[in-house]
Amino acid sequence: MIVQQQNHPAVLKVLVANSDRSSRAALAAIMQSMGIQPVLVEHGAQALEYFRESMPDIVIMDAIMPIMDGYEATRQIKQACGNTFVPVVIITARGNDLALRDAIDAGADEFITTPYSVEAIKARIQALLRIRDMHEVLHRLQQQQQHELRLAEHLFTNILARTTQQISGVSCWQYAATQFSGDIFLARQGPGGIQQFLLADFTGHGLAAAIGALPGADLFVAMSEKGFSIGDIAVE
Repeated sequence: MIVQQQNHPAVLKVLVANSDRSSRAALAAIMQSMGIQPVLVEHGAQALEYFRESMPDIVIMDAIMPIMDGYEATRQIKQACGNTFVPVVIITARGNDLALRDAIDAGADEFITTPYSVEAIKARIQALLRIRDMHEVLHRLQQQQQHELRLAEHLFTNILARTTQQISGVSCWQYAATQFSGDIFLARQGPGGIQQFLLADFTGHGLAAAIGALPGADLFVAMSEKGFSIGDIAVE
């Protein structure tokens, strides 16, 4: 049976899995005092079912439960998380190294032994939620960076394609170690049929190196078309 407490709606939601009714109620009260909405289930299978339907912000589960214990439920929940970080706390009466090893092997992010103090469990939950928030920020920054890199790569490729000429008998093959880099090869035929080539490797990799390549390409094209020597172009 899944019981969702809705007396104190909050942005954050915690999934509490515990086969003992009084323990579930105690954890629910702690979460509500922190402004977190608790969702209560009786065993690991219910926890996994709810998690797949509506991913909570954090999971707290007892180690020993019927049907599916907390270790197996944690293992499957972590697999279902994908790239999203959802903290999982395992609570157990076994305060020994073997219990800790089992929790870590299952993928738990925190290990709490009973009896526990209310303030201690609050502090650990708050710490895990801060870690979760940092993961979300880093994930958004990573997505933004990947978007900017794809855009920069598109612009970089198009600009270089417009600034180089196909000259008979000359071909070039390039392979960047990163998504794109500051390595450029340009060819231009200036006044009087003089052919000039620019092979440049800007220091570094990625966007930082590519930034220098773009004005370099513009200078090469503009000065080649005006008949400047390759030496003057290199100095400029």
